[in-house]
Amino acid sequence: MRFLKNLAVNLLITLMPALFLLIVYPHASLKAIIFLTVGTLILAVYMSRYIIKSIRVGHVLRPSSYISSNPSSSTRSRRDEEPFLFWFSIMIWGAFPAGFVGIYIVNIDICFNRDTPMHQAARWEKNIEYLKEYFASGGDVNLKDSSWFYPEYAGNTLLHDAVSGENIEVVKLLIENEADLNQVSNAGRAPMDLAVKLDDNTLADLLRKHGAKTAGELKAEGK
Repeated sequence: MRFLKNLAVNLLITLMPALFLLIVYPHASLKAIIFLTVGTLILAVYMSRYIIKSIRVGHVLRPSSYISSNPSSSTRSRRDEEPFLFWFSIMIWGAFPAGFVGIYIVNIDICFNRDTPMHQAARWEKNIEYLKEYFASGGDVNLKDSSWFYPEYAGNTLLHDAVSGENIEVVKLLIENEADLNQVSNAGRAPMDLAVKLDDNTLADLLRKHGAKTAGELKAEGK
């Protein structure tokens, strides 16, 4: 019963970051946010509470003792008798929640900065109706992705992703909505460069027909 109570408390705590993400990323999937936040942070919160309690009682608890009603019945090292071993154990245990939070932040960067739902629709899901609704509501046709950790690989527009996924229908939709065909990513690639790299003549001809150029051609023109 106590375990379920602790689980419920941790669940409520981890839902707070999920609420924040829903505000910051209004276009993100509710299911993805809840799953990612709860699945990762609930373990970090539970481990953090375990570590805090171990420090408070003065010895490293076994996980089973943390859940039980008599935590003092099991100990690995006492702070007064073995201070080095005690704090070393605390550091080892502390690496777990730190790792969970680190993974969580990286996943947020990947899922909601580099792979926004719009970019996924353009590249992988091929959900053209989703993009039509997005553009109809005033969405940015030249929306770029970003990254906290790898900005040099970011700056890709929806057109970059549509070309990477060889999604010609989305490419046509972006052209119809007057997307900039010559946006260059942070890595120095234009959509035409991707089409050439993929050796997709159909995409390359379509882009060229509407004025797209490679990054090299744009640079030669001083653009």
